Amino acid sequence: MDYKVIDCKIKEIYFNAKPIEEDEAIVESRSLFWNSLKNLAVQNISIQQLKMA
Repeated sequence: MDYKVIDCKIKEIYFNAKPIEEDEAIVESRSLFWNSLKNLAVQNISIQQLKMA
């Protein structure tokens, strides 16, 4: 029987890459979130411009 010394300091990880499939509801909610954030930013800029006027 042969024994092999294994270096335990190195770990190898193998994985199979596959495309990420996102649910349509997740994509829509993300879009709504960023649109609402953009609207808040525009409102904030408008308020700042009114204060400076």
